[in-house]
Amino acid sequence: MKFPFLPGFAVLAAACLTASAQETRTWTDTKGRKIEGSLIKHDPTTAWVKRADGREIQIPKTTLSEADLTYLKSALPASPAATSARTGNFATVKLDPSKWTSKPEGVDFDGIVFQQNLASEHFLILALGDVKPDLLAAYANAAERLWADIATDLPSLSEAFGTKKMPIILFEDTKHAEIFGSWHDKHAENSNTASPNYKLKTAGVTSCKIDSEFAAKHGLTFKAQTFRLDTKDFQSNRPTWPTRIHFLTSTLFQVASGDTYFRLIEMGFAYHREKKICGNIETQIVVRGTTVEKIKSARDWAALPKRLLKSGSRPDFASFYGITTDEAQPRDLGFAYGLISFIHADAARLEKFDELLARTRKGENLSEAEAVAKVLGFESCAALDTAWADFMAGSSFQ
Repeated sequence: MKFPFLPGFAVLAAACLTASAQETRTWTDTKGRKIEGSLIKHDPTTAWVKRADGREIQIPKTTLSEADLTYLKSALPASPAATSARTGNFATVKLDPSKWTSKPEGVDFDGIVFQQNLASEHFLILALGDVKPDLLAAYANAAERLWADIATDLPSLSEAFGTKKMPIILFEDTKHAEIFGSWHDKHAENSNTASPNYKLKTAGVTSCKIDSEFAAKHGLTFKAQTFRLDTKDFQSNRPTWPTRIHFLTSTLFQVASGDTYFRLIEMGFAYHREKKICGNIETQIVVRGTTVEKIKSARDWAALPKRLLKSGSRPDFASFYGITTDEAQPRDLGFAYGLISFIHADAARLEKFDELLARTRKGENLSEAEAVAKVLGFESCAALDTAWADFMAGSSFQ
């Protein structure tokens, strides 16, 4: 399937609606279940509601009653204080696309020239094939909003980027993916800091390392993100792009951390951000080539750790930290999502997490789980395990 331009995305990103947080009301879902709370904000897919106990929850609009949907249509703007200080910045960041630039002569990557290009504040959007300029702008819009959202929680992302830009490369079809894949293999073979990535020629979405000298010459980050525009993941009638949010989150996380150690944590971070921005989790979970069908929604992601805890299973950070994504079981992925939710539930913990990524990016050796637990503010892995398990078992993790 070709990917047509998605104008609804830019509209969504630029104009998320907020609403009065002063009025407490009863919210009812399509199954008749009720909660009491005040509206914080809402966008085309999700409503954010604050309960009396202070907990903020996200409710997909597809699950709300007709009365609630009617209420949302006339909801009034909220005061600035109504929104939590650490809720990200995807919907509210102010962008100025008039400052984004393109080079009519193309961007020359030492032999491969991208005639279609667009440079935003933090990204360089490049395309091979007949890709419309509006689509480049839509990707820049999404990427910049995601960058701002992550940087709200991880301020050191700004330090990791500095003045560099991350390449996002769009391939119209297999032919163009093979052109770039062959170029990358050639550069990787002559590099001490990059390795060939054979998925570039076949995968719908993947990231790749860039040779350090080449990246410095062009003012780029050491990681680039690629997207194929003819894969089945895209649905043109959707206002959000979960797969793209997910994988671009992973690549930004790698830049923030220096691409070290955190494979399962990175995966949990990407699923958590996908839920936070898109209102649900839809990116497929694949374990050793098999799709895990039992984890399809954000509710399933929280339910899995709760079921594991009730059956006697417990998170074990010492072993969890050393597991690669190839070795991971569904339980590991569920606990990873719970860990990132646990970290985001406390501002001080989130700051320590940001410190952790900054320290590894600067070359500090934190390959031992005990050292990581201490950076996160715990005396030992066992202490982290207890707090982590208690959080996932509690009512605030839903």
